[in-house]
Amino acid sequence: MFRKMNNASKLVQTLWQTQKRSIACLSALPETHQMLQKTCRDFATEMLIPNAAKADKEHLYPEQQIRKMGELGLMAVAIPEEYGGTGLDYLAYAIAMEEISRGCASAGVIMSVNNSLYLGPILAFGNDKQKKNSLLHIPLARKLAVLLCLSLVMVQTPALLPPRLQIRGIITY
Repeated sequence: MFRKMNNASKLVQTLWQTQKRSIACLSALPETHQMLQKTCRDFATEMLIPNAAKADKEHLYPEQQIRKMGELGLMAVAIPEEYGGTGLDYLAYAIAMEEISRGCASAGVIMSVNNSLYLGPILAFGNDKQKKNSLLHIPLARKLAVLLCLSLVMVQTPALLPPRLQIRGIITY
């Protein structure tokens, strides 16, 4: 059995050495994406990494960091400019998410929820009125949409939720 594993290991090693490997590098990205990556990396290094451990240990919401992310346009990356978003593509969103999550996983999750779970479906499936009412105000007013998806019954009758979980509005950032 060991001989078979050893032969398999040699086969994998030979395949690895003979195949051409190509790694996409950041210099191959458009200039806009490179600038976004640098901005997000600098932000993560300066604002997120120094505070991430404390926020995790003490269960703190990174309010200042999220507010700054909103000012940078990271809370609506792939939303068209006509609705107050940054107007970039999903590659830009992925680059930004990677850098922000590198600095603080909590900030990355909050950014992801706002971009994908809240703004994404409205952009994809909302009618014009819904898009204007929902999308336009979130990025421009610097507000973080908080979704609480417990069940259809709970959403229809929020009074059934414990007071601590009742949705009282949109959190401004």
